[in-house]
Amino acid sequence: MSDIVISKKNEIDLTLQCEPHILYELQEAFSFDVEGASFSPAYRKKYWDGKIRLCNIKQQTLPVGLVYSLCKWCDRHEYTWEFENNKFYGVPYEVDERVFRDGVELFMNKISNIPPREYQVDTVFHALKEYRKTIVSPTGSGKSLMIYSIARYLKSIGKRCLIVVPTKSLVEQMTKDFADYGWDTDENVHKIYQGHSLETDKPVTISTFQSIYGLDKKWFRQFGAVIGDECHNFKAKCLGGIMKKMPDAKWRYGFTGTLDGKNVHKLILEGHFG
Repeated sequence: MSDIVISKKNEIDLTLQCEPHILYELQEAFSFDVEGASFSPAYRKKYWDGKIRLCNIKQQTLPVGLVYSLCKWCDRHEYTWEFENNKFYGVPYEVDERVFRDGVELFMNKISNIPPREYQVDTVFHALKEYRKTIVSPTGSGKSLMIYSIARYLKSIGKRCLIVVPTKSLVEQMTKDFADYGWDTDENVHKIYQGHSLETDKPVTISTFQSIYGLDKKWFRQFGAVIGDECHNFKAKCLGGIMKKMPDAKWRYGFTGTLDGKNVHKLILEGHFG
């Protein structure tokens, strides 16, 4: 038997079967210092050491998005590992055999009146092929076209998509961008922010994270996919709260202009989105 047997608990967490000493090593490996922790009362009273640890020793779990980093860590430390299949959620890392780059390029050209650039096609291809990605997309890189293409693909296979953004203006801007690409947004896109209804049967919902953070898990079950735009600007607690209410959402993508955001550490983004 391998030193670590890795399986999916759900689309949020991996389950790790291994010796306790390995779990403690993983807990330290997948941890980081919280900026400004020294100002926390818990830190000053020495109840907390100022670190966030993503490996839960008691439950023997680690966020699914860290599976690649986990395997690299095992190889570096000469621990053997293997994947175990979960009948409902599959193996910890898998690819979608239905997705091919040429097909993605044809699809993107068909759905948009603005031709995609090569790197946009590559990004959408790898995202759809591997189900989850953290995508660094700076200003001017055509991020909205990539998000639009992913959302259109998900609609084509019968999956409803939740797109979460930090501000009301971004809800409106993204909806406008989708319309500019040639989509009937009145028919296909539902917007949620203050004063808008939470109920819809449209394939794509674009919402501020503040509007849905406190909703019950039952509301999130309607979505098979989640996309976080400008996700480095989310509050870590809000982002985690939303993502953990979607244990069955297989497609998860985080778009960010930088991995140096103060609100959400890059390890948290990787844990959520891959």
